Amino acid sequence: RESGLLTKQLGLGRLFLHARSLTFPEPGNGRPVTVKAPLPEALEETLKRARQ
Repeated sequence: RESGLLTKQLGLGRLFLHARSLTFPEPGNGRPVTVKAPLPEALEETLKRARQ
C-alpha cells in the first residue's frame, strides 16, 4: 500500500494518527470538556524527516 511505503520511508512503525484535542459533553451537566495532547515525539521526528 502507498501509505505503508511512505511510513517505511519516513521510519515510522505506525499510522500517523493523532488527536490534538477532543471535546465531549460532561456527563451530568452537558458542558463541553476539552482535552488537549501534544504531538508525540515519534511523530514530531517523522515530520522533521519529511521536511528534509
